[in-house]
Amino acid sequence: TLTLPLYFISTIYFIVTFLVGIIFFIAHPASYKSSLIIQIIISGIYFVILITNIIANDKTAESISTHEQDLQYMKKTSAQLQSILNSATDKATRKNIERLYDLLHSSPAKSNNSVKHYEITVMNLIEELRSLMYDGDNAAINEKIIQIEQIANERNNKLKYSN
Repeated sequence: TLTLPLYFISTIYFIVTFLVGIIFFIAHPASYKSSLIIQIIISGIYFVILITNIIANDKTAESISTHEQDLQYMKKTSAQLQSILNSATDKATRKNIERLYDLLHSSPAKSNNSVKHYEITVMNLIEELRSLMYDGDNAAINEKIIQIEQIANERNNKLKYSN
């Protein structure tokens, strides 16, 4: 696909059309039919290239948008866990949070509708984990970490086997 800027394509079209017009004016000043046919062909090529370029630009923008949406799960969960990790004081709890952080940070970035439920559940459970951190109940915190790990692993497995 062509990914040239639209103004570049239009400038080239203008220059080529202008030069062809001058050449035909000098070579055959009395005949306009051959110049008109060539101009129509050049215009057709211009519009094909222009439309192809517009479609390619739209697809690229759509692809970038989809990729950014796919990364949101990984970025958001990692950032939340990093914040929770910074507030952890118990060594064993901190290690479990680090393990969970590694799991979520290394999760597949690609997402699809079949795993959205898992992603939302993980994000909600991370918020619950944040609340538990303020309570300081290490047993409940570790249970919540295990629960998040299970759901995150289910999400990752579903993504792995759906591709």
